[in-house]
Amino acid sequence: MIANILLTCLLSLSLSHISTFGVNAEKAIPSTSGQYLPPSSDPNCADPSLTARYITYFNTAVTAHTVDQRFYFINNDGAGAGAQWVLQGDNFCAWGTAQNFTSPLYLFYNPSTNDYHFILSADGTVPKPSGLQAQGIRAHVYATQVCGSVPLYTLSKPSVGDHWYTIFQGERETLISFGWVDGGILAYVLPLESRSCLLMGVC
Repeated sequence: MIANILLTCLLSLSLSHISTFGVNAEKAIPSTSGQYLPPSSDPNCADPSLTARYITYFNTAVTAHTVDQRFYFINNDGAGAGAQWVLQGDNFCAWGTAQNFTSPLYLFYNPSTNDYHFILSADGTVPKPSGLQAQGIRAHVYATQVCGSVPLYTLSKPSVGDHWYTIFQGERETLISFGWVDGGILAYVLPLESRSCLLMGVC
């Protein structure tokens, strides 16, 4: 009798694991709380499973921050300028290629201050800021807050010629208290918890 009860319990436990990790795992999205959230089924949203992680890097040679996908810095790793970039952690999720409902985010380099500027093109036209060198489209993001997106804030420190980009309100407020200049909301991106590949271990 006891053996039959134990066998029944083990079978139920196995079936529950199969349901959790076999059927639902491909659709589950991890959250910072440890729970799993379903991806958006809204047809007016870009597919969050196609996003990539964008990472903050710091150039120690010219005191400048920028944000990009990791492969960009790996590909430029070497004895030249690429070796001067220091990883400072994951920042947000966005799309590396154009998606429905997204807008391109352009990167520009300021040779006068050795600084990097991001400019959103909400209407699809290519920005042409004076004095800045175009570095191309680096991400595709939302121009308005939709589909579970969060604000991507920009700040600057003119005394050293540097910009900082963050989705964290507390971090933004602290930097402002340190003297950084608030640049407002640049665009809207997805938080790291929305990246379904974190569950699958492939990002």
